[in-house]
Amino acid sequence: MSSETRLMDRSLLKRIVRFVVFATAFGFLLYYGQRHWQDVADVIGEFRPLLIISALLFVTASLFCKALMNLTLLRELLHTPMDSVALLHSYTQSQIVKYLPGKIWGVVFQASSLESHVRKSDVWVVSILQIIILNSFAVLVLMATVVFIDSLSLLQKFVVIGGGTLGFALAYFNFGRILKLARLNAATVKKYAGLIDARLARRIFLLLLLDWALYICMWGALAYSNLSFFEVFVTAVNYTTASIVGWLVFFIPSGLVVREAVFIAFGQVLGENLALLVVYSVVARLLFLSGDLLLFLMTSIYKGFNGRPKTTLG
Repeated sequence: MSSETRLMDRSLLKRIVRFVVFATAFGFLLYYGQRHWQDVADVIGEFRPLLIISALLFVTASLFCKALMNLTLLRELLHTPMDSVALLHSYTQSQIVKYLPGKIWGVVFQASSLESHVRKSDVWVVSILQIIILNSFAVLVLMATVVFIDSLSLLQKFVVIGGGTLGFALAYFNFGRILKLARLNAATVKKYAGLIDARLARRIFLLLLLDWALYICMWGALAYSNLSFFEVFVTAVNYTTASIVGWLVFFIPSGLVVREAVFIAFGQVLGENLALLVVYSVVARLLFLSGDLLLFLMTSIYKGFNGRPKTTLG
């Protein structure tokens, strides 16, 4: 079998797998949405425009924290000569591109847009480091949260905590292999990771805390009067877990539908209201998409004004 034929077969297999995963997740959402349509309609009727706008502002601010983290890592690790506005604009553009099939294109886009100032591979490394930091922190929050969820049995808590620990262990011992699949050099990643000193680590940690605080406020605005504070926190952790699973299914654009299906399924395990889960899964997706677009628009406008030649009177 020729290499061209193998590539065609592999491409066909990816399309089939993508269709099966997408169709299964979409069918799951449709099934539960249709069965509980009246409850879903009641939840939708409780939304208030002011709360939706508040949730959008919170999620946009949360996404901006991630953009600042990317800017901080590029500045501190790569000493990128570009101005901060241009770097932020590049990142916000990449967050729009991630909605294409194979969300890794977002990372590729940012690396390409900065190519004239810094090596592509170095931008890749920084992006991978940021993904590792964000997802590792999220998994740690998940593992800490399940301890306090009364609706989970001891076995379920053990599975979640054990699964998270196993995931960290597998990622650690297969770090080189994972990076090889991404065509990155493990030594390069470790070199840049080693440059994260105490001062930079504190800045990243503070951005993580602020990101999560704003993110939880987004869920608080969305679930106003429906959930207690702890339930809001659990829902936020649930959605983050679903986002990580959706991110791992890299051949689906931004984990579309997969994230929502996992959010609903895991939420039921946690004992959350099904109608709320169905509605929140869709609204949260729209909020994050709107937040990415709004942040991109804001940086584009600011970059446009910032780049205009200044004139003096007289």
